[in-house]
Amino acid sequence: INIATIPQDIPLPTVVQPPGSYSWHRVLHPPLSHRFGITSFAFIDAHEFLSCESSERLGEGANLKHSVNPATQVFESVDAFRMWELCVEIRANVDYHLELSDTLAYNARRRAREEETVCVEEQSTSEQSERTDDAVSQEPLIAECNVALDFIDLLTAKGRKSMINRLLTLSGASSAPRGEDATCGTIECTLSKLKTTKGEKSSEGGLFRYESEKVVVVFSVIIMHILTTRNQLVTSEEIATKRLRPWLRHLFWEGVISYALWDCIPLLERKGLYELACSCLEVLLFGKIQSRHNLFATFATADNTWNFDSMPLPELLLSRRTRGKAFERLMIDYKHLFQWEAKVELTSFDDSLEESVESSTVPRGNGSSKTGDKGTATQKSPQEFVRRLCRQMLGSVGRTASIPFSAVRALARRIKAPLCASLRGLHCPESETLGIRLGNDCSLVTSNTTSKSDVENPTDGYTDWIPTTDFAVANAMTNDDTTLVGKRCSYVGFEDLSEKADIYSFNVEELAMQYYASGRLPATEIPHGELLGGGWAGYHDEGGHVRALFRIICSSPILGMDSGCGQGCVSPMESLEQRTIHLTPYQGAPFDLHVAHRSLSSTSGDEIDSDVRSFYKRRRGKIDRFLTKLQNINSQELGDIVYDSIVGQIDKGSLLNAVVARDLKQVRTLSMLAVGFGGRVLSAMFRSLMFDYRHYSGGLPDLLLVRALTFDDTDAEAATESKEGAVVDLGDWIGEEFRPEAKAEKEAASRSGLLIDKDDEFLGCNKVGDSRGQSTGGRWKQKRGGSRQKQDTAEKSEEACPEKLPPRLILRHNDKNVKVQCLFVEVKSQNDRLDGRQEDWLNIIDNAGGYARVCKFVGKPKKRSKEKAETNTENA
Repeated sequence: INIATIPQDIPLPTVVQPPGSYSWHRVLHPPLSHRFGITSFAFIDAHEFLSCESSERLGEGANLKHSVNPATQVFESVDAFRMWELCVEIRANVDYHLELSDTLAYNARRRAREEETVCVEEQSTSEQSERTDDAVSQEPLIAECNVALDFIDLLTAKGRKSMINRLLTLSGASSAPRGEDATCGTIECTLSKLKTTKGEKSSEGGLFRYESEKVVVVFSVIIMHILTTRNQLVTSEEIATKRLRPWLRHLFWEGVISYALWDCIPLLERKGLYELACSCLEVLLFGKIQSRHNLFATFATADNTWNFDSMPLPELLLSRRTRGKAFERLMIDYKHLFQWEAKVELTSFDDSLEESVESSTVPRGNGSSKTGDKGTATQKSPQEFVRRLCRQMLGSVGRTASIPFSAVRALARRIKAPLCASLRGLHCPESETLGIRLGNDCSLVTSNTTSKSDVENPTDGYTDWIPTTDFAVANAMTNDDTTLVGKRCSYVGFEDLSEKADIYSFNVEELAMQYYASGRLPATEIPHGELLGGGWAGYHDEGGHVRALFRIICSSPILGMDSGCGQGCVSPMESLEQRTIHLTPYQGAPFDLHVAHRSLSSTSGDEIDSDVRSFYKRRRGKIDRFLTKLQNINSQELGDIVYDSIVGQIDKGSLLNAVVARDLKQVRTLSMLAVGFGGRVLSAMFRSLMFDYRHYSGGLPDLLLVRALTFDDTDAEAATESKEGAVVDLGDWIGEEFRPEAKAEKEAASRSGLLIDKDDEFLGCNKVGDSRGQSTGGRWKQKRGGSRQKQDTAEKSEEACPEKLPPRLILRHNDKNVKVQCLFVEVKSQNDRLDGRQEDWLNIIDNAGGYARVCKFVGKPKKRSKEKAETNTENA
């Protein structure tokens, strides 16, 4: 790519850079970073090099089956590797154009706000701009043009044909009955028939404002049809090979372009291309486009049912979390598409009826009327249409648990019936294994006593498990500055008299921490009176310390961070599989850790075949024994496990490891947190992470609060009463980051805007997961800045590594026994609501006997300004 040909008005130097334009000094090279001690890798000792059984040189397109052991073979052929490289290039281009279009749109909105603030009277200019947008919207959706940003000429028919030819040739589909010409014709036909439900003019002023948006739409159509062809031609042998090692799905070329197609969905929805978005989502979820010529006519047939069973290949390409999101988006897009088609149907109905009345072809006096017929048509509401589809989808995904339980609950919510009733008769292995309750008065499993009429004719609406909620009143600080659009609200906290000169503003999480520290929350003894009294200290870490304890405690027995992690394998085949699970020395986690536990349908799609070979499935026996032992040990032993695990890493020569150095600096704090959680809660949380790490590594409560209470006798229950003087000074007992000077540094960092986050505690992934690594522009740049700061912090922690080992944590202080309590709090502002994963985590922790609740801030009612002014006048 020639950088000189790229227009200068595009903000490439700040955020967006074209694929392949990175200079050599900006390319990450893990071995070099490891050699210089810049970066450490926890699984480097678990890696074993792959070896070929034959040393003869492979020819062009040669198959590797006869020269490499199938258990360690990654790509089937050279062509398969080249196809994967091409798909990686496609995804890089999709990510680039999406990021560029988001940046340009954000800059346009920001300039519009600035211009509106400076000069609001220029209405004539805005009208001229609208006329220009109308002129832009008249151009065809896909124009024959070639611009500098279209690096592979996808906006020309010749460029599209070249890309399709490469994809079909390398995938082996060029010789299929539907060859290159047929596929090209289908794609061109799809592009020419694109329809938008927003009409000619979208909310952004024209269907496509930037060339990048056009490129993304073309990519989505090409990928959709390539995946459809692949699902039709894939063989049962290929499916069996992929099912054997699902942890290599990021090396399946089908999986790479599936995620590229998933990244295109938000843009299609913003542009009103709901029909294309539905088709793409159907290909991602089911492997084929549903036969839906008219959703309005389909819904009119009461006995019509759609087949939502997935073909074998799509089940192996996307993670459970992504599939769950895709189902939610599909239902929303179905609703939008149904509303649009229903509106078109009613419009044509009115036109045809008026013509019939004028020609006197409508019979008179038979009780029918124009108003009555139209009322019959409008009775087919989008809500009832979506409700019917959700019932069918629940029956399909419930058998295999192919989506997370939070996504299952989101589908059930649209049925408008109690969750226990909606899941009647469905086997939900996730809720049963992890202890997720369906309601406050329901059992763990689905209720079999609910009648079928309760589901089909709901009367009480949707009900679910409701967490304990603490309510507090707080009004956000108002600000009329329009440049702060999209930024978080600030609140005034409770400052000590000694700090009266320093009045700071807080975000909602910091304000909640002050409420619990001062004893204002919890405000009632129900259901946990032992939490009253205040004295809580803690973190806004969103589960960072939980993930850290998971890494520390499970490192050797489960995760295999030590050399010889293949010990205990029952067969030589499993020992060979460890070489592909730890494929490189520089990966952040075992590859199978991100393979969720679920079932697979048979190749015919009508019955359950087997469980996927996930992290939880392959290690089930070892996991059960480990968690059972963890659940039954006492508090002192829990603290000792954390201490011994961290010290054991030092004994293996990992002192220069920045992660181990950071663990060593907070070893007593981590030991205290493990004691506060207790074995039962730790076991429940660790089982959830092992069940589906990619899903449950996020969504943990915002706040982790801790306090220690002293008691004189040997009965720990006596410490539940918050007596005066019973709260232990953590700075005196624990030290470390609870020391006054350490707290001052932490507060200074918080005041300067540095986020206290634990992104580096994610094993092999991040908060964003499988998507392209960003959400909105401003938040993403803030995360990038936070990541750079966290890296600097990690390097500083390595330099400030303590010279000697801290003492082991003993549960005694000042000759008194100590009991540790931990409290998880999810903080929500007035207009915020719980996410599906957040609700599941609160449910799991609470069911395991831990303390987990929601802190809900509501606004204080404002007095009427007129009455207030009159009162002030009278007083004067």
